[in-house]
Amino acid sequence: CAPLCAAIDSPEEDGVDCWEFIRSLQEENLFIIKLDAENQWFRYHHLFQQLLRNQLERHYSRDEITALHSTASSWFADNGPIEMAIEHALAAGDETRAVQLIEQNRQKALNEDKWYLLEKWLSKFYDTIIDRHPSLLMTKAWVLYHQFEIPAIPPILDTCQSLMDETSADHPLRGEIDFFRGYIYYFINEGAHSLKHLRAARKNVPPDSEEVRGQVEILHGLATQMEGRKEEAVTFLNDLLTSRRGPQGVSRTRLLVTFVYIHIIAGDLDQAVEANRHLLEFSTRGGYEYARVWAVYLQGLIHFYRNNMEMAKDHFKQAVNHLYLMHTRAAADCMAGLTYACQTLQQPDEADAALEALREYSILKNDPACSLIVRSCETRLAIMRGDPVSTPGWGQGSHPPDENMVWWLEIPAVTHCRALVAEGSDKSLDKAETRLIEILELNRKNHNSLQMVDILSLLALASKKRGRVDEALEFLTQALDLAAHGSLVRPFVEPGPPMADLLNRLSDKNIHRDHIRLIMAAFQEGEEEIPTQSPVLSASPPFNMSPQFPFEALTNREFDVLDLLAQRLQNKEIAEKLFISPETVRAHLKRIYQKLNVKNRREAVDTAVNLGLITRP
Repeated sequence: CAPLCAAIDSPEEDGVDCWEFIRSLQEENLFIIKLDAENQWFRYHHLFQQLLRNQLERHYSRDEITALHSTASSWFADNGPIEMAIEHALAAGDETRAVQLIEQNRQKALNEDKWYLLEKWLSKFYDTIIDRHPSLLMTKAWVLYHQFEIPAIPPILDTCQSLMDETSADHPLRGEIDFFRGYIYYFINEGAHSLKHLRAARKNVPPDSEEVRGQVEILHGLATQMEGRKEEAVTFLNDLLTSRRGPQGVSRTRLLVTFVYIHIIAGDLDQAVEANRHLLEFSTRGGYEYARVWAVYLQGLIHFYRNNMEMAKDHFKQAVNHLYLMHTRAAADCMAGLTYACQTLQQPDEADAALEALREYSILKNDPACSLIVRSCETRLAIMRGDPVSTPGWGQGSHPPDENMVWWLEIPAVTHCRALVAEGSDKSLDKAETRLIEILELNRKNHNSLQMVDILSLLALASKKRGRVDEALEFLTQALDLAAHGSLVRPFVEPGPPMADLLNRLSDKNIHRDHIRLIMAAFQEGEEEIPTQSPVLSASPPFNMSPQFPFEALTNREFDVLDLLAQRLQNKEIAEKLFISPETVRAHLKRIYQKLNVKNRREAVDTAVNLGLITRP
């Protein structure tokens, strides 16, 4: 671009205008290619570029070329992109300057949710350089964090710690090391050790490191919940949010998302929906795209567990459209969720397409953990389709490794047990029950009610297959005890008719009859949406149709849409309120118009009011 040309070689001193020079190159068609719509940036054809570089090296000394690179690095440092400033600094042999550029810009990139820039910047350095500098090592740790490559982080921390011990006890990166130590302990199910390091991180992370502090608060809340102190965690987060100098920007999105995590893990989906609404509204209004995509993915999870598969599919698809903004593990989980939602909706071609997208993503990431998710997803999809299933190989062990299951929808350890139960032999059922008990105790220790519901449901199914019906009913009762509070439905529906039989037996004993009725409606009505009982929406109660009522009954979601229509909201506003896309709103409106025999929004509201289905605000 012209300003860069001017900075590098001061051609104006020779009476040359840089913009005129570029225009003349274009007019002469001298191998120049435009890079942007604004006609500001250009590059040479790569062969012509190589010719010019050869001429440069023939006619200029090494010192002169180094000076040009240094000047270019300074210009890019002020005007961006930073990776070009780093590249030219390294080309000038100025390693110190290149490292300083990372140190000066890494926190800004993290604070703006642009972790992917860190990966670009680091790609300019040889590993031998990275291993000599604590700031580069910590930058690498953040890239691995977002790629969910946890096992690769501890050696980096050890090297970084050793380098810092040689310089200063009060190194500014010590708070980040404390965070990562706490993070690792959390994901190996050691809540108390995690909290110890996270408390140290809260003291040591500088105030201007917004993203780091935000991640510390997330893990602090999750580790407190893991230790069985959910209310303490919620109070802690509330105090931070409502304090006079409460965090804003990226840090606020981190606190808001922690509420969602905690409520989902606790199986309290009503509160999770409310917390996620706040997250989505704040991140959308502030333009925090990374946090907004997380909110969409988490809403997909909530819909999935409530068996609202149309809504789950819609949200997972929205999140997948922003795949490379997402944390690697969340992205894989999202594609697995999309696969299962499509299959449940009897859309096998779309399910296959989603699974293929997951395979391609795994190949691109070249991550063993992601490959494990692919094999697990393939197995679970086969079970859902009733296809013959053989438990896949899981690497060195006979089963997938234990992990902190948090809110993940696809968990290889659980799917391994699904396959063993589906196989149904005495040997496979023995293995399934042993593993399920092990991971049940792990999740009981972690106070993870969400995952315990799935595990207990599978234990009930395994016991039924062994003919131990009373034991099966006991496991199922425990699952319902945890699920009824949050209206979880999917863990009981996915196993199919054998689970329906057990549920009917419990209903006959007047155990969780209301929640069982909710679950049985999903069996009976296919993909009819399950009532959410969510505090976010003020939907009217379902209308009980009498034999004289001339219209087809509306679903709960259609009542939600009608209520918002009566408030004169537009499609986009309705979509935001209901966490769905405008296209889904239009589909609901079409069905409402058909059922009420009306032609437009006004007639729909008038007819619904006249029939007593809704009231005007």
